[in-house]
Amino acid sequence: MTVSHPAIFIKREIFNKFGLFNRRLNFAMDYELVLRFKLRNAKFHIIDDILANMRLKGNSDINWNKAYKEVRDIKTSLMNHKFKNTLYYYYTVIRRYTFIILQKCGLSCIAHYYKRHHSVVKKIKLK
Repeated sequence: MTVSHPAIFIKREIFNKFGLFNRRLNFAMDYELVLRFKLRNAKFHIIDDILANMRLKGNSDINWNKAYKEVRDIKTSLMNHKFKNTLYYYYTVIRRYTFIILQKCGLSCIAHYYKRHHSVVKKIKLK
């Protein structure tokens, strides 16, 4: 999810036009909602300010593999490209395991360097 969903403001008419959250999903319902809106040409306006800060260790962080699988399935159902989505899923899993292995080997500084330079989403610490 490249958009911090707590910082998204959506007008009621967008929900009325394109639907609500898919409550059958457990980890990536926000991703599915934003992707569905994007694919149906909803207009987005980007504000280049920090509006929200999410804590780490949430449900999708703890269950990251299930969340990654759910994202893969969402992308496949909304955009097809099953092979491409499966390859990207394995790419993200390999990246995550690389980070975990580096940390478990006592190489936290290398793990954090790796994450900083190979993460899709850049997370910052607020002072």
